This record gives sequence, structure tokens and C-alpha cells, in this order.
Amino acid sequence: WEQRADVVVIGTGVAGLAAALAAHRRGSRAVVLSKATETATFYAQGGIAVVLPFTDDTVEAHVHDTVIAGAGLCDEDAVRSIVADGYQAVADLIADGARFDESAPGQWALTREGGHSRRRIMHAGGDATGAEVQRALDHAAATLDIRHNHVALEILHDGSAVTGVLVGNADGIGVLHTSSVILATGGLGHLYSATTNPAGSTGDGIALALWAGVD
Repeated sequence: WEQRADVVVIGTGVAGLAAALAAHRRGSRAVVLSKATETATFYAQGGIAVVLPFTDDTVEAHVHDTVIAGAGLCDEDAVRSIVADGYQAVADLIADGARFDESAPGQWALTREGGHSRRRIMHAGGDATGAEVQRALDHAAATLDIRHNHVALEILHDGSAVTGVLVGNADGIGVLHTSSVILATGGLGHLYSATTNPAGSTGDGIALALWAGVD
């Protein structure tokens, strides 16, 4: 079988659905693939570290804390980019229906976790933040073309540009022709004998990227 899409997103956790919704809202036809029904996002506990406006917190303070906690392994430019976009990302989640815990009406309850110098951790349902984020995004993405039990087997390219995705599903092997692929497949916990990750966390995205020649 052969089909076409403007954008193919692989993964249905927070990264995949947020990307698919962004593409859809910009007028692109997005197809979302998932080999499983469970995501690591759903199981994520703790909260989301974010610098809120009109507080004594700053992006630079968050960057500093992150780089120190990273013990020399962080790319500081990447850290700064992610931290600086944190509030907008949370605002987008809230616009899509996510509800975070409040200490008073209209005031988010912030906690402090290891490595942070400020109280900047937002959470939902106590430590059920991932489940709430997944619920909100599933609801917001209900009208998108999401295909479960579709396994991405290979990113197709002509040597210089992406041309599609080789996919396996109940109908056999097929090709989704596209010029844009977003890999959002989550982690690789199940490469190890002991993990709390869901069964689908087998490093597929990393393998797909390596096979396609991504640096």
C-alpha cells in the first residue's frame, strides 16, 4: 500500500502529539504513527520545571541549575533554548486542556526538586503530571489521523532529503510518502532487563535516525 502526508510524526506521547497538533494548526496534513497504545508520557511522575513570568525566577538561573546538575554533559545552547521556551510550552498544554495543581485559584502550586535553586516545578494530580498531559493531548488530538499498531521500519530518503516512511501494519508493508518526518518515539528503557518504561520504549527512533544517516 502507498499513501501520502505532508508530515509523518512517529510517536504519540507529549512530543509527538504536540508536534502533530502544531503541524495541523499550520495547515499541514499530519499522519501520526504508533506501534503501541501506551506512552512513557502517561507514566511520567514528578512535574514540569518552568520559569514563570513575574516571579523572582529567571531563565539564566534555570540554565545554571541545569548545567550544574548535568555535570558537564549538557549542551548549554540546547539547554537555554529549551528552558527559554518552557513557559510557552506549558501555556500551549494549558490551552489544550491540561490542568495543573493550584495553591489558590489562578495560582499554580510550585514545588522544588533536586538540582533546582527555586520553586519552579508545576505538577498535576500530585505526581500524576504525565497522565494529565497525555489526557489533555489525546483529547486535543482526537480529530487527527492517528494510527496505532503501525510500526515505522525505515526512514526513506534519496541521499539528500527524506522521501517517506516504510511502515508495517495489519495490511502488510507499505509506504507513507512525505518530505517531513518527526521522530518522537520516546526512550529505550526496554533495552535493559529492569525498567519502569512501557513495553514500546525500545529505542526505535534512535535506530531509525542512525539507519537514515542522521548525525
